Amino acid sequence: MTAGPVRLSFPQDLAPARFVGRPNRFLVRARLEEDGQEVDAHLPDPGRLRELLLPDASLWLEPARNPDRKTRWTLRLCERPDKAGVVSLDTTLPNRLVEKALASNALTEFADFSLVRSEYTVGRSRFDFLLERRRKRPASDSGLADSPGSRGGAGPKEEIGSESGTGQEEPVGSERGTGQEEGVGSESGAALEEGPQNLLLEVKSVTLVEGGVGLFPDAVTERGARHVRELAELTRDGEWATAVLFVLQRDDAREIQAASAIDPRFADELQAAMVQGVKVLGRRCRVTLDGITLGEAVPAGPG
Repeated sequence: MTAGPVRLSFPQDLAPARFVGRPNRFLVRARLEEDGQEVDAHLPDPGRLRELLLPDASLWLEPARNPDRKTRWTLRLCERPDKAGVVSLDTTLPNRLVEKALASNALTEFADFSLVRSEYTVGRSRFDFLLERRRKRPASDSGLADSPGSRGGAGPKEEIGSESGTGQEEPVGSERGTGQEEGVGSESGAALEEGPQNLLLEVKSVTLVEGGVGLFPDAVTERGARHVRELAELTRDGEWATAVLFVLQRDDAREIQAASAIDPRFADELQAAMVQGVKVLGRRCRVTLDGITLGEAVPAGPG
């Protein structure tokens, strides 16, 4: 049985602003609409974002909670160029959404698996999540299975946070939001079929959309290509099930593809990985000024 909708709320004191410039990958210059003051804001998305960070684009900034922090603002949201919605620009949110969804069994794509831990190391790489295929247990046994530490991982299982499996909202910033939860869409990918006991899952944040198609990456990613290649090798060896889940931080795309024009190597690695048996899945999100909700499944692949 699945829990309620999976949602992260945004702080209620986001400040509207306008984009002025981008001094470096992790910093933007913005003009606050309230008083016209120009401020620097941390940008938690190092991608190119050229189609979003346009001159005078509408932004929403979160004030820093730490009075000693040098950068007093963080950029959370940007208005879409069509002005019909907003895009989340925090690359950590998809992992947080997916972890919460896995812990509450809210992703039908992984209905046969239990979350064991995040950030699991195999070989040279650390992957986002380790899952284990569910076994038939007595009704009183609801705990997670032991982590397979003997298979080259990062050690024993870690506890999942206390806010898992409740269906309640979780704040993006330091303050809990109060927005109404929105339902997860009814469409979803098929669950992974029988196979290896353990599954490695990589999650990729997607913000670029062209012609109704979400594209990843929006800049060359050697690390992303290496992760996909290593997942393919692990799948070929037969000991692991593996998957890549692309999470679109907006709701205006009907599918997600590898951006071959931007990073042909990543697209090639993704194609080769699918041939080896790596599952490639997609989800889009509903994003408002109040929060981000994990939405329905969408097709994903190399394009």
